Amino acid sequence: MSRFKSNNRGFTLLEIMIAMTVFSMFVTAFVVSQGNNLADSTNMRAEYELKNILEKEINELIINPPEFAPSLLLSTENDYKTIENFEEFETRVEWFEFKLPDLSQLTKSDTTTANNENNSPGSIQSKVFENVSKNLKELLWQLRVTVRHKESGRQMEATTWLMNQKAKVKFEGF
Repeated sequence: MSRFKSNNRGFTLLEIMIAMTVFSMFVTAFVVSQGNNLADSTNMRAEYELKNILEKEINELIINPPEFAPSLLLSTENDYKTIENFEEFETRVEWFEFKLPDLSQLTKSDTTTANNENNSPGSIQSKVFENVSKNLKELLWQLRVTVRHKESGRQMEATTWLMNQKAKVKFEGF
């Protein structure tokens, strides 16, 4: 018989080190993934709040628009203002008139020769385009609303077109 007895009752130091390494890799991966999930949840919550406040601000302006006038374009609303009931957020409202590009640039034609002939197709087209441009300038206004969080600086913006219900469509010069 052998003098040395085998003792299989415990783990060797090497086996313990391997088990600890595997366990620490698992814990590290778990903690990192949980941290990423927490960061993603925080980002989604912030974007959700921005989106909801932005929709609220735009809907209020759509329901109750200001008086459409050139002075609206010159207003001081380009500065950020704190939003009522949402003190950590601020908003900026900007208005723009609708503008069509120049017809001569669109058609690449010489409008001066077309304007000399009163009944020429180019002259009629220019008059129609001019009337449409004037009417659309009065009828359509673009609204851009920007909402941002004061501390984080996160922001979201949206634009929409509003129709001036009080504008009158006029065709002149025919």
